[in-house]
Amino acid sequence: MSKFFNFWDPLERRYIFNSFLVVVAVVEVLIFVVTCIWQIDEGVLGGPVKVVPFPWKEYLYVAFAAPLVLLFVFGIVVRGFQAFGPEAAPEEAGAAPSPHTRRTPRT
Repeated sequence: MSKFFNFWDPLERRYIFNSFLVVVAVVEVLIFVVTCIWQIDEGVLGGPVKVVPFPWKEYLYVAFAAPLVLLFVFGIVVRGFQAFGPEAAPEEAGAAPSPHTRRTPRT
């Protein structure tokens, strides 16, 4: 089985973090666009035309909660790759293994 990510490589971690930031930015823009379209509704979906103020409370709630949810989902994905992927800890001469690394028994 080939390795997916090398989390001990700083360049790879930077790439994953930048990808996360791009996804968060795209989601934030989509949230803003959907909220604006919801506010601009000119009676097409809801009957007679009425003036609707911008829904700040809903927008701010979703705009704040979305990055937290994405951080949780990205964290689950990264931990899954670390748990089920091949062992890829860097081998250094004389370095003691970290107590946080997961060791799988050899068969």
